[in-house]
Amino acid sequence: MDSVTLQRFYPVAADKLFEAWTNPEWLASWFGPSHMVVVEANLDLKLGGKYSIVLADSVGTKTNHFGQYIDINRPDSLIFTWVLADQGC
Repeated sequence: MDSVTLQRFYPVAADKLFEAWTNPEWLASWFGPSHMVVVEANLDLKLGGKYSIVLADSVGTKTNHFGQYIDINRPDSLIFTWVLADQGC
């Protein structure tokens, strides 16, 4: 299995950044490109829990991002798998 590790540093408190990724309302307010909106965000935030984030564009074309939580260490790290449906990933 291939893997990619992304690490970014943001000038914000760790608890706020963690919340931005784990609170469905917060996630919907920022996630995705500007021409799309989050129409569904289901997050089962527990080890082995699954998530699904569905984006839609202005004509209703949807893109589903989904995966599973591998490690949760609030607020320091959040590790999860990442799959794009119907995108050959």
